[in-house]
Amino acid sequence: MDKTFIFCLFSIVIVVSVSSCASDEMKTQTKSYSTEIYLNGDSTKGVFKIDMNVELPTRYRNEKILNNIKCNLLTILFGGEYVDVPEDTILELFAIELGVDYMNNNIAALRRLSDKSSYKFDAYFSYKGETLPSNRNIYSYCLTQHSFDGGAHESSSRFLFNFSLTDGSLIAESDIFIDGFEKELTRLIKKRLAEEYEELFKNNLNESEFWEDEIHPNGNFYLDQESIDYAFDPSEIAPHYVGDIYVSLPIELIKHLMNKNELTKSYFFPK
Repeated sequence: MDKTFIFCLFSIVIVVSVSSCASDEMKTQTKSYSTEIYLNGDSTKGVFKIDMNVELPTRYRNEKILNNIKCNLLTILFGGEYVDVPEDTILELFAIELGVDYMNNNIAALRRLSDKSSYKFDAYFSYKGETLPSNRNIYSYCLTQHSFDGGAHESSSRFLFNFSLTDGSLIAESDIFIDGFEKELTRLIKKRLAEEYEELFKNNLNESEFWEDEIHPNGNFYLDQESIDYAFDPSEIAPHYVGDIYVSLPIELIKHLMNKNELTKSYFFPK
């Protein structure tokens, strides 16, 4: 990426919150970074506000597993090029990268504006990463992102991740479900949508607020010992005004679709 632009960083705030406890012996640290980037040296033509609060694992009884989780998580959050970057500088460098993109995307349009134009290229980016409650076998994580760079409404996404504390790998649907699970799991998700979002339904799914053809397992799930909970972003399976959608699938409802491997046995079916 070309990083030749020089831009103004204003009111930078860096905060580090040390050692919150998570997932058995896992220790974490929350790093925070806020800044404002001005398109033309001040706020008259546009300001890009960035606010990031990211919780990262820092200590675990098995260092190899910890390093695998951190490597996977940093790649997800920032990109593989940040895996070897000192953690105290990651958020600042990522903000600079976002700022360069903001400048590249708007500077040409700014130069075409009349000096009398009152239009402003305002934008913002919010990033929150946090540990979710989980048991000693799995480390779960939620990333929430809000951004705006013009248009009718902001972009909002919530991503859920689950890591095995056996080897630090990212858990996928294929690790949990048997081959060919998609069709039946889709049916059960639709069934639960009808039960949990009754107010959005009329006579059937075709007449509801939901886009039936877009409803299917999306890999965005949280593992609870009593259920698997799927998250769908605004505009993913329904109009944007419906907002975030969550569907909880009780284990009793889906256990016939689940693998009987070490992961599921230790987490969902302990002796």
